[in-house]
Amino acid sequence: MTTRGDEMKHKSDPEAVLRALKPAPLDRLAEGGYSRRRDSDVARITATAMRTSRARRRSPVALGLVAGATAAFVAAGAVVALRTTNDERGPETSRPAVAAPPAADARSFLLASARTAERAAAKTGEFWYQRERTTDRITMYPNPKASFRPRFMNKADKKIAIEKNFIHLSSPGSFASTRESWIGRRRGARTIIGIDAKVNLSPTDDVAWKKLGSPRLNPGIPLKPLVTDYSERFRLQIGNRQVSMGELAELPTDVDRLEADLRRRYRADRADPYEKAALKKLHEQPPTFGDVVWATARDLLAGPITPGTRAALYRLLAKQPGVELAGEAIDSLGRHGIAVTTIPREPNKYRRKPGMPQIQRRLIIDPRTAQLLSYEDRDLDANGKVTGQPITSVAYQAMGWTDKTGTRP
Repeated sequence: MTTRGDEMKHKSDPEAVLRALKPAPLDRLAEGGYSRRRDSDVARITATAMRTSRARRRSPVALGLVAGATAAFVAAGAVVALRTTNDERGPETSRPAVAAPPAADARSFLLASARTAERAAAKTGEFWYQRERTTDRITMYPNPKASFRPRFMNKADKKIAIEKNFIHLSSPGSFASTRESWIGRRRGARTIIGIDAKVNLSPTDDVAWKKLGSPRLNPGIPLKPLVTDYSERFRLQIGNRQVSMGELAELPTDVDRLEADLRRRYRADRADPYEKAALKKLHEQPPTFGDVVWATARDLLAGPITPGTRAALYRLLAKQPGVELAGEAIDSLGRHGIAVTTIPREPNKYRRKPGMPQIQRRLIIDPRTAQLLSYEDRDLDANGKVTGQPITSVAYQAMGWTDKTGTRP
């Protein structure tokens, strides 16, 4: 999911640096282990630089919500991460253990979720409201005393850029913050970022960070709340193509028609010369259609779409190979749900070798309401077991339609 708007206007570094601190969720392909992630940080910066330049040519403004970004790599972009609920108020901050009939597999669970989703009442309003909490694992952050302009670099340049422009932590830390947004159905928006920002570093790293003046760990997110209002009409994205709020509301409600629509977009993106150039520079393969369906589901299930489209998207996700049922899971807010997972195809550059970790992508869904509670990216060890804290997690706290900015459903 691409992020523009308040982050564009309120950071000193180029917009591409926004992604430097966190492996972009679902839009970037796996980087296992710290040594692999070091090299890939600059690759992400350069990929984002190309995407930024391209976006400025095509559209004056496009507003997205950080997923931890999020936002989309040109090869697997996705719609802005918004979400809806049956009662338009959003999930509770805490829930008892899930009491739902057990599903035999991911397909059965997703089809059951589709039946639940399509029974929800359709609602609308002038502004789509969302509140989400993002937590990112941090292994490095930009050195405030260094200057760096992203560009495509050879391997030696990348190593120098990383060593000179980033502070490396002695052990992984985390950065969490909440974001509220109101996106106008016709035009206008408000965002509040940096709400309740929390930094979690080891004692040694915390002392070093404070000696540098406590710089932003994510250049795009301040450590204190920042409110920004807009008057423009905003367009969101599916893949690499922009869509209006009206177009989102008219997406197909039949699974076959929705699949045909996404395949058409997928083919157009694969033929895009900008994407081809980026993949060639980064020595990467394009995502599979299944990877793109997953990324789109992650964002559209949390978006201002109709109950029928949400149901169709669950059914389309159920058709994809490699989607597995992981059973009961607890998100970063302590809410219980059922997790479905997938392991994306890795790019050529990071083809997994024996003993190297992979990345697992996870959606946590409330089986009673078919609400998407959160999504996560996690490392897997050589035996396929989850290790350590999530690379990134986004928990959807509240959402729904309202008639003016500043009011909540």
